[in-house]
Amino acid sequence: MGTERGVMSFRALSFKSFRSFRTLLGITLVAVGAVLALFFRDLEFLWFRGGPLGLVLVLLGVLDLAESSIVSRRRNGARN
Repeated sequence: MGTERGVMSFRALSFKSFRSFRTLLGITLVAVGAVLALFFRDLEFLWFRGGPLGLVLVLLGVLDLAESSIVSRRRNGARN
């Protein structure tokens, strides 16, 4: 029984770590995208321009944050 508790706590810890990683990734994408879109519109990176690339990164970050919050709400709702 002691090993089962250890496995369950490790799974809970890994889910929390993954959720916090996803949240951090989403915030980072939004921040980097906003900086690119606002301040480096004319910067060219390979064949991308800063403005449109920044907007795409902001969109991906917002979608990632939304998905992360939906998953955490579903998991919290299932426990109650």
